[in-house]
Amino acid sequence: MTDRTLTKLVCALSALFVFAVVGLGLTAPTHAQDASEPGPMPVPLFWRIEKPDPAPDLSVVDTLKIITADDYPPFHFRDKEGGLRGFNVEIMTGICETLRLNCEISIGDYDSLIPALLEDRVDVAAASLARSEANMEKVDLSKPYYRSPAVFAVRLQNPIKDAIPRSLAGRRLGVLAGTGHEQFLKTYFGRSSIRPYGNMQEATEALRVGNIDALFADSIPLMYWMAGQSSRTCCRLAKGAYWESYYFGNGAAIATKKGRREIMLIINYGLDRIKESGFYDRVYRKYFPLPIN
Repeated sequence: MTDRTLTKLVCALSALFVFAVVGLGLTAPTHAQDASEPGPMPVPLFWRIEKPDPAPDLSVVDTLKIITADDYPPFHFRDKEGGLRGFNVEIMTGICETLRLNCEISIGDYDSLIPALLEDRVDVAAASLARSEANMEKVDLSKPYYRSPAVFAVRLQNPIKDAIPRSLAGRRLGVLAGTGHEQFLKTYFGRSSIRPYGNMQEATEALRVGNIDALFADSIPLMYWMAGQSSRTCCRLAKGAYWESYYFGNGAAIATKKGRREIMLIINYGLDRIKESGFYDRVYRKYFPLPIN
């Protein structure tokens, strides 16, 4: 995703997460193996699983030093007791425990993550860093450990099933202004009436009260909004998810300093192992419990 889209997504998620925690029943465990499985919802395969052999040399690091942030729920945030929680935190904890690595997690603001890597203060940055060309010029990036497709939300009584250009022709489509989502609608949904909004709160409220027929946005903030109180259970996701990387990015990655190949091998190997074991899927379902069709 672009930096501009990422900024809008951070703002949207931070605002919506507070209202959705109760609705989704999120209670992040204090131990990686405590992640509970809410159900058999299919989880997308975001990366290719490599053969387990040969395993990387885990002895190259005594303690894996990890930096993340605490201001991007549900990926990393503080709970009411001040503990660090979130999808990214549990993924890294799962890798450390699965590979039996000693790990230390520190916290910094988002802009400090890459400098911490470049100055050798940490080994790994795990904070939803975009797999963008700009980041690839600065650091090495892992496999994409999650992506968030673009989806349409509609009111429950709306008969639309498949969110495709033909079924949405003539419909009023809301979208966040200045994002890849808006560009995508202008390119492929030209027969619809596109209505840009300045923030996610305005856009979701327009959908709830019926001022628009559908809202096109990142699946994660829509998921949390629909589960939260402010939606008043008005809406659902229409069938059809859009993954085009040109508009919506190539997903998020874990970063190391350039040239730290031995560390990157460990991270990618760890991602494969927690996916194979089912741990990744349990954590994914916990934080993102609505299916993407």
